[in-house]
Amino acid sequence: MLRPLLPDDPTAIGQFVLHGRLGEGGMGVVFQGFGPDGTVVAIKMPHTQLARDPEFRARFRQEVSAAQRVHGRRIAEVVDADIEAERPWLANSFVSGESMAQAIRERGAMSSAQLYDFASGLAEALECIHGADVIHRDLKPDNIILTWDGPRVIDFGIARVIDATRLTEPGRIVGTLAWMPPEVLGNQDVGPPADIFAWGALVAFAATGRPPFHADTQAAVIARIIRDDPDLAGVPGRYRRMVVAAMAKDPDARPTAGELVDFLAAQAKDERSGRRKAAAGSPTDEVTAPDEEADAITAVNEVASREPDSVPESGEVTEVREAEDRLVRSTQPRHNRPALPPRNIVATPFDRPVATRMPSDPPVPARDSGRRILIDVATILLSLLGYGIVLGPIAIVRGHRQRVHARRAFVAPPASAAHLIRLGWISLAISVVVFVVISLLAGVGVLPR
Repeated sequence: MLRPLLPDDPTAIGQFVLHGRLGEGGMGVVFQGFGPDGTVVAIKMPHTQLARDPEFRARFRQEVSAAQRVHGRRIAEVVDADIEAERPWLANSFVSGESMAQAIRERGAMSSAQLYDFASGLAEALECIHGADVIHRDLKPDNIILTWDGPRVIDFGIARVIDATRLTEPGRIVGTLAWMPPEVLGNQDVGPPADIFAWGALVAFAATGRPPFHADTQAAVIARIIRDDPDLAGVPGRYRRMVVAAMAKDPDARPTAGELVDFLAAQAKDERSGRRKAAAGSPTDEVTAPDEEADAITAVNEVASREPDSVPESGEVTEVREAEDRLVRSTQPRHNRPALPPRNIVATPFDRPVATRMPSDPPVPARDSGRRILIDVATILLSLLGYGIVLGPIAIVRGHRQRVHARRAFVAPPASAAHLIRLGWISLAISVVVFVVISLLAGVGVLPR
């Protein structure tokens, strides 16, 4: 939710003009800004006291470096940054939507279709992140924005490049406890499998509306993460196997992000195929019994071995024999084929000239300008009719499709959805008016029928 700027807030950062506050936390403030070309960005700026801390600056520099390496449609990409300013800042592309935490808190668990879009979109984001040799390390509902066409991952605040120097002190836990894998709590080396564990926990949270290791105290949560299996009651069966694999205690036993993407895509393909088969029905294939098949083969052999004597000599040739004769003639060389009797051939003596009489040219009708105008008008009206009939339904379907995606993502539909639906109905209305006009003109004889 956008809030107005406070009196001591800057009005511009770098090349961006600030329009309001998107949020504030213990680390800093996030502003909404607009670039010279109209680009909308979310600018993260730490508090002044943190900006003076050398260790925090090192972490912020690491965040910017990691975020600049990641690109993809499921990521809020870096637009600009200045890590050497008095108060360093980072500008990411603005993502319109609401956080997953807010959506689940207000509307509860996701439906099966919404859950697939969320799980596959988050797996695609992790594939981009890990493909850039980056570990996010803080995947949680607050860092995932649900938009009308899928989830977006934001905030690489504690992300780390895989080959970068580790800045976390031994024994110090960085991240959000409920989504941490056991290796983080055990102060072990953290790699991409840590994000896969968080993916499984977030999918379970989206399906049930509660964290998989929920408990009353932080100590109990830590104990459950290290010792117990996740609570997956309520997770649909087709996702449970993936979530169990992603939340394995052993990091090496967890699948990669690419494997999750491939598995979800294959599963969706199988389900679509199953739905098509169910819609088309399941007609049983007619299988010929062995005895029936033998009878059919015997009948064919009898026909093939039939003697010529059995053919009647009445002069009537069956269709089968005619087809056989045509087949034989078509396989013979042209010079061996029997000559056909000439038909409709008239011979002219060589000493008699052939008199050829050319037909006279048909009379050219006089141009009727009035009729030409009527044809042009009819052509224009028919073009408008076809344009509206084709464009109208397409625009309406696209608009409703955007609304469906928005409902699945728990967000308000984009303004373009309403515009497309309105355009579609206007096009259909134009088609109806044009059809009525054409019918009236044809009825009074103005236009040719």
